Amino acid sequence: MIRSRASIARCGLLIATSCGILVLVDYVFQEAANLRRREFIERQYAPELAVLEAALKKWPEPDLSEESGNAAEIIKSTLTKIFDDPIFFSVTCSFDGHHGARSLKAMPEDGYGPSQWLPSLSWNGRHLSRGKSVAGTDLLIYSGWLANAPVMHEFRIVFRMDQIDRKMNQ
Repeated sequence: MIRSRASIARCGLLIATSCGILVLVDYVFQEAANLRRREFIERQYAPELAVLEAALKKWPEPDLSEESGNAAEIIKSTLTKIFDDPIFFSVTCSFDGHHGARSLKAMPEDGYGPSQWLPSLSWNGRHLSRGKSVAGTDLLIYSGWLANAPVMHEFRIVFRMDQIDRKMNQ
């Protein structure tokens, strides 16, 4: 049986619409999962986040003096101890997301990148997005902007997603 071009076009449109709906449903489920993860991170790691924010608000001006350098190193070593748990893939802070970047927990050698597919959730200067290490580890990238901090305005905490999910389900 030969179908008309209009009938074939309708079938193609139906298939494309169905695929689009499936992608949208998957996106909504992924965003809902990320929202639960964000709420868990903010609840479970509230003490670490509070210490990080307080420390970044005290970060000294980078004036190249020995006193300023020593104060920054003391803050950095305190934060490095707090984020020593393996659930943290890496922790960084910076002046603006790029300049003056400091590693508070060095990332593994393979590095990571944010997901281009799932955008981040944004609220009150906090963002959660997904990412992946070069080795293929799924990651959650929790970042924030501290507008009232004098020097270090941006921070980024990268969690191992499988470990967050495991802790959420305990």
